[in-house]
Amino acid sequence: MAWADRFGPSRGQHEQHEQLEQRGQQGIWGGLLSLPEMNRLFAAEPAQVTETTLQHALSAFGALATFEFLPDFSHGFTHYKLQIIPVRVQLAQRFCVAGPVNYQWVPMQAIAHAPLPAPVKKLLLSL
Repeated sequence: MAWADRFGPSRGQHEQHEQLEQRGQQGIWGGLLSLPEMNRLFAAEPAQVTETTLQHALSAFGALATFEFLPDFSHGFTHYKLQIIPVRVQLAQRFCVAGPVNYQWVPMQAIAHAPLPAPVKKLLLSL
């Protein structure tokens, strides 16, 4: 997920699979799966996201079909508030070649039991 001053997660989907990122052991949601953070893929603000910038950022994962911004929301912690700006990304073609090892495709039917942070699971199950 994205911090309050950073651009948020992308929701990469292809043939009923979600692309998830294995978070590092340190920090928030350590060790859990989560949606990939756009600012980890490329440096951009929401207003700078275009089909071209997304295709370039996602080139290791697949060919972009469509994208849309979903309604943003926040998640409160005891010491800060996380502002989340989700982007739904549909791929026309998923590349099955070796990519970054901390990303994986998870079948939608497995999302309910996947080790996801509560706001991420809630978002995915609502779509």
